[in-house]
Amino acid sequence: MRMQNLRAIRSTGREFPGLAMAGAVLLAFACNVDAGEDTGVALDYSAYARMLSSFVDENGLVDYAGLASNRTDLDTFVHLLARLDPPATARWSQAQQMAMWINAYNALTLKAVVDHYPVESIKDIGSVFKSVWDKLTFDVMGRKVTLSHIEHEILRKQFSDPRIHLAINCASVGCPPLAREPFRADALDEQFAKQAEQFLSDPAKFRIRRSANTVHLSPIFKWFGMDFVPAYGSRKVRPGIGARENAALNYTADHVSTDDRAYLETGRFKVKYLDYDWGLNTQ
Repeated sequence: MRMQNLRAIRSTGREFPGLAMAGAVLLAFACNVDAGEDTGVALDYSAYARMLSSFVDENGLVDYAGLASNRTDLDTFVHLLARLDPPATARWSQAQQMAMWINAYNALTLKAVVDHYPVESIKDIGSVFKSVWDKLTFDVMGRKVTLSHIEHEILRKQFSDPRIHLAINCASVGCPPLAREPFRADALDEQFAKQAEQFLSDPAKFRIRRSANTVHLSPIFKWFGMDFVPAYGSRKVRPGIGARENAALNYTADHVSTDDRAYLETGRFKVKYLDYDWGLNTQ
């Protein structure tokens, strides 16, 4: 649909240059709106996209100092989340809803850090009695939600897609990288794959020690490995490997080099989990 619009704009430009320029502006705006298919009111990601491109680098690290001093775009998007109309969003496609909730989680996590900046870890924002994920509440669609509620009750329970674990970012070094663009309904598969490939290319998150017959996985797969079992658990079953690890290995094999994939598919090894770095994912 966007390509058809672009061709129409180019064609119009040959006869009406001014109209073509206006159309190009509208198309650029459309690329920052996730409208889904016949889904009613769209969500404008323009401010969020601008903030990500300005304050997140290619490694997914955040310039929190810069964001704290120039947070207009972040606050604009957070305000849009609060004003979303539940009946309208209920008509969105599942992919559009999932993209919105991933973006909401990531944006609200940034807000949590910026509201309390400077901190050395997002865990510093919590208390003895409640973690940051349960302590802070945010307005989304006119109701109060916590980060824990978004992750566990909405993203995990309602959508049951384990790939979200490589898309949501908890503002920590051990997390998957923060994407530099909003997640969108029409690009989720490609964006999920990109996230996985970038995450698994980091030896602090995944590595193979062939000399020790050991595969090291991120503890994310320890905490949420069972979420991968329905989609990835049965493709290959490795003797002596637990169900969650087996599913995680099948998922991982899809996003690593050819040599590493061959080893994961045919090698005999044990699985160990790496340490998780809760330090702030700051530039």
